[in-house]
Amino acid sequence: MADKKLFKEIEKRLDYKIEKINKNEIVLKEDVFKDGRLTKLGYVNLKAQAEYISTNDEIDLFIPFAYEAKFMNTLEYLAALEIARIKSDLRQARWIAIILFLIGLVLLIIPTIIPLLQQKVFNDIEVIISWVFIWSSVEKMFFERNSLKKDKMKILHILSANIITYWII
Repeated sequence: MADKKLFKEIEKRLDYKIEKINKNEIVLKEDVFKDGRLTKLGYVNLKAQAEYISTNDEIDLFIPFAYEAKFMNTLEYLAALEIARIKSDLRQARWIAIILFLIGLVLLIIPTIIPLLQQKVFNDIEVIISWVFIWSSVEKMFFERNSLKKDKMKILHILSANIITYWII
C-alpha cells in the first residue's frame, strides 16, 4: 500500500510541473547556429519541436540575441525550399492519382468490350486488379496529399512564430 501512496505523491508533483510548462515554447540553443545562421540540423530540430504544437496555438520561439539578425532570412529560405518540394509532391501525387484512377476505370470497362474476359475467372482477377488501381488513387489523393498539406501548414505555422531573443551568459 505504501507504493500506491508514493505513486500518488509523485503524480501530484508531476501534475504541478506539467501545469507550469509552456507547451508552445521552442528554445533554440547556440549549437544549431553556424556563422550567424540557422543550420539545416537546427531547422530539423525546430520542426521536430513544433511537431506537436497545435496550429491553433501560437509558437514562442526563443533564439540567442546574437543570431537575431540573420535568423528570419535563413528560416524563410529553408522553409521556401521545403514548401517548393511539397508543392511539387502535391502536384505529382494528384497526377499519379488521376492516372491510377483512369487505369482502374479502363480495367473495369474492358470486360464489357472483350467477350473473352467475361468468363468468371478472368473477370474476377480483372476486377481485383482494377480495384487495386482505384484504391491506390484514393490513397494518393486523400491520404498522401493530406499528409503533405499538414506538413506545409506546420512550416507556415513555424514561420508565424513569435521570435523572442535571449542573452547567452
